[in-house]
Amino acid sequence: TKDGRVLDIELSASLFYDPNGRPEGSIVILRDVSGIKKSKNDLQRSERKFRRLVETMNEGFGILNEEGKILYINRKLQELTGYAKGELVGRRWEEFLDEEGRSILEQVKIGFEQGIWQRFELDFLHKDGGTVTVLVAPSPLLDAGGVARGSFAVYTEISEKKQALLALAKKEKELLIENRRLKQTGTAGNPPARQKG
Repeated sequence: TKDGRVLDIELSASLFYDPNGRPEGSIVILRDVSGIKKSKNDLQRSERKFRRLVETMNEGFGILNEEGKILYINRKLQELTGYAKGELVGRRWEEFLDEEGRSILEQVKIGFEQGIWQRFELDFLHKDGGTVTVLVAPSPLLDAGGVARGSFAVYTEISEKKQALLALAKKEKELLIENRRLKQTGTAGNPPARQKG
């Protein structure tokens, strides 16, 4: 430009011919695409930041299409399930759940259809044969008209927390039983008798 700026342009040229078919001239159209190129570069930069964030987060992250097929999973979700991306993409989560998990997921889907998107717990069948308990926090992927065209979710492993809660509940139950037994024998709340020595 006159002021020294460099523009990105798109050039379109066409020849036009005389009645005998010989080139007579050309039409050249120049279009400034600097803004489009900048927008494209900004979008690519933003996508790289998003991908880096999702790939390095400490939680699992996945995207499902409208049919419930897995489109994307991050590295952490691969670690949680024991499966590589290629083993999961294109498949449904139901394939990695036991009967109870499939039933839970079916109820959750009914809620989704009613616009209810709430957290829920699932036990995934790990590739090594064990189970991994996760807290799933789903959200819809909406199109321009506000219609759900899939979903994404964050998966937080809670296996250790669940085991700790189960152990705590078991201990609490044992203490209640022991307390009842002591009350029945009349020794609850009484200090142990001192032995003469």
